[in-house]
Amino acid sequence: MFKPVFFTLQELVPQDLFESTKPADRDMLWFLFDERILITNDGIRRRFGPMMANNWHKGGDKQLRGWRPGDTKTGAKLSQHKFGRAVDLAPLKTTADEIREDILKNPGREEYRFITCMETGISWLHNDCRNWNRDKF
Repeated sequence: MFKPVFFTLQELVPQDLFESTKPADRDMLWFLFDERILITNDGIRRRFGPMMANNWHKGGDKQLRGWRPGDTKTGAKLSQHKFGRAVDLAPLKTTADEIREDILKNPGREEYRFITCMETGISWLHNDCRNWNRDKF
């Protein structure tokens, strides 16, 4: 099982799921994620510095930027978040556009090898590892 170095579970799962899971069982929550998205976002955070995903654990209002339950109204019906294959990140020391530009210019970088899809025209970085032809982004 891959566990990120630069992310905690609180940053990637909703508060109710985290708090309703016994502390001894919380490591099982990593199974919700495709390891490719965890590896990718760990590498992006290592390369570009601090980024905000969920912030509910620090008193903020964000809780669905990582894994999302299937019945949530947030996002698309078949959102990659619901399959543990997407994360939304708000960079704190750069912009999402600068990171997207770097990904497009350097698709062969180790950090980017699993990205198959990105969203554009938004202020945060959404990347995922869906079953998709990565040549289309």
